[in-house]
Amino acid sequence: MPTVIALLLLAFQQTAPPVHTPGLVVLVGTGASIDAATCAELGAADRLVLAAGDPAAVVDPLEAGGKAKFRVDLDAARPFVGDDRETAERIRSARCIVLSGGGYLDWLHLVTPGGTSTRLSDSIRAAHRGGATVVGVGAAAPFLAKWAMIERSAIPEPDRNPRRHRESVAVEGLGLVPELLVDTSARERGDPGRMLRAAFDGHLDRAIFLDGPTVWIDDPGRNAALLAGTGRTVFFDLGAARRQRGAWRAGRISLLGNGDRWSAKEGVDCAEGGASVRLDADPSLDRLRRSVEAAAGKIALSADERTGASGACRIAFDLEWEPSGS
Repeated sequence: MPTVIALLLLAFQQTAPPVHTPGLVVLVGTGASIDAATCAELGAADRLVLAAGDPAAVVDPLEAGGKAKFRVDLDAARPFVGDDRETAERIRSARCIVLSGGGYLDWLHLVTPGGTSTRLSDSIRAAHRGGATVVGVGAAAPFLAKWAMIERSAIPEPDRNPRRHRESVAVEGLGLVPELLVDTSARERGDPGRMLRAAFDGHLDRAIFLDGPTVWIDDPGRNAALLAGTGRTVFFDLGAARRQRGAWRAGRISLLGNGDRWSAKEGVDCAEGGASVRLDADPSLDRLRRSVEAAAGKIALSADERTGASGACRIAFDLEWEPSGS
């Protein structure tokens, strides 16, 4: 029997696609795996795995789709490893590409060193434009989006404004998912509060935090996403908030899980039978409160007055930042 996520993917496919449709982009949180039916939909049988860090520690969430057809181990410490011609050619011909292993510094050096491109990143973009599925696992996942969170200490240039130092900042990723900032619990210092601080500084409209074994399957051609996994994706709709000096008013948070959807046109659509969210006792919200406070902010959560019968995953929030918050 097909899984919920496989049925949702089928529904996407039955919708008339735009001309020159780019491939799907899959962001995989800590410990998440993808079932065999969805692996088949993603083209996992012909996948190329780009592995960073310790080769023995690389996780492939598409193992249910069979053994990877190709694997390339990348040593991010080796000069110009991101410009290897043979790897770039292999990427351009792949129909499913998986980035896995290593930490955020590895992927920063491999795909966007110093804010520039490499042959590896150019080839991934080209393959994706041609319809290839691209999967980012763990610390690699944020770099598939327009913006990714990193430690400020990884950037050699001094702060432009020393009075507004931030311990974590947003940098440009590959941009396969436009207009989205991503952070994840797979990053050693991944933190939703610091991510929100970066979104506020950058006037960004959307951000997600991958909390545990969650999977965000993005269809850039339709500006929509499906959710899978047992973890939570915390989705922040910041474009709907009223921005004031040092504050957001009436922003929207959604705690998304298996079977939920999001689209730019219709917003969040929670799966039927989804668990109700308790504002005073939900682990994801408790973590959010603590991380916002640690980033010198104050967040107030309330029931979203626009929430319908199936909208238990929607929450309204107000957020204020202290002037010196990091």
